[in-house]
Amino acid sequence: MKEQQNESMKNEIEKTAERIKKAIKRGVFAFERYCMPKTYYGVEISVMPLHCSYGQIGWVVMCEGKDIITYDYEMNKLTDHTKTETK
Repeated sequence: MKEQQNESMKNEIEKTAERIKKAIKRGVFAFERYCMPKTYYGVEISVMPLHCSYGQIGWVVMCEGKDIITYDYEMNKLTDHTKTETK
């Protein structure tokens, strides 16, 4: 039963990641709105600025304390961490 719940939650996180990626690509995802944890399509997410030595270069979207998406707007690179997890 618990395994089914974990699999269901993983599927919801993957669906949410897809929605967020589409919103980022369209330029309509409001990163600042999620600096404090809030629900996005029923899944609680939060974002954190991505910094380098000279300032902010993007955002990290997190769910359940894990990075699910990294968006580097300087390099225009979007990384989906839900697809690269290993078991």
